[in-house]
Amino acid sequence: MKAEPTRAWQPLTFGGVACYGQDWVGRLFATCFIFSLIVAASVLWTARRTWAPVIDEAIARLPAGAEIRDGHLQAQLPMRLAENRFLSIQLEPRGDIAPRGSSDLQVTLSRSELQFSSLFGRSSIPYQPYWTLVLSRAEMDPWWNAWRPAVLGYLAGGTIVFLFASWIFLGFVNGLMVLVVAHMANRQVSLWSSWKVAVAALMPGALFLSFALVLYSLGSLNLPELIAAFALHFFVGWIFALLAVIWLPKPADNPFEPETSDEALEKNEEEPPNPFAPKSKK
Repeated sequence: MKAEPTRAWQPLTFGGVACYGQDWVGRLFATCFIFSLIVAASVLWTARRTWAPVIDEAIARLPAGAEIRDGHLQAQLPMRLAENRFLSIQLEPRGDIAPRGSSDLQVTLSRSELQFSSLFGRSSIPYQPYWTLVLSRAEMDPWWNAWRPAVLGYLAGGTIVFLFASWIFLGFVNGLMVLVVAHMANRQVSLWSSWKVAVAALMPGALFLSFALVLYSLGSLNLPELIAAFALHFFVGWIFALLAVIWLPKPADNPFEPETSDEALEKNEEEPPNPFAPKSKK
């Protein structure tokens, strides 16, 4: 009787991850898409809760007459437009380097460049001479309201594309580990199956990272703790990939393989004597 094919339906247990190695790859991609939607939703939630309110307030407080023209910011006085613990936006037309604030990301419109400051250091984008940007509420508010849905859509779509690209790459890297461990544990697996198991094992880590993003947006985690959670979600994938090997099938016995002498002896001892066998002559 032919055994029914293995059906994978969830990657949140070690056995469930192992099932993806024996199932159709389309089911794996469908699972990845569902989990990518969860991660993208957490990214959008975090952006709308942490950054969007600061951007709205900063646009509402833009001073009249501020603009970027001929590669320079033209404004009367430096001012902090808006801030929270996640993001701060300020004008610094005098060209001074803004002091590091308490926000996780500090954006400064300085005299000749757009500065970004965070835990990772400083970076900047210089203004180009051909840029002409009027930084007034009357100009920026309609522009931001028109582009907000598109920006959020690009953010969600970019998150999904990035996740699929990273999962495919990490599947090859972690799949080699699964392949080696499976052979050491005497489990039947091919390179293709090990890749599917490795990709499925990344889903619990993605769910863990989504939960960490939500906690960060709620203020329960700070930025260093979020970075630690990001690093930890890779270990979650490794643990699920390694322990899923236990649930992989063992190699089937080869019926054409000759029996060893010990196996033949045990078989002869277990078989009863044949009463119809001819008696040997003495």
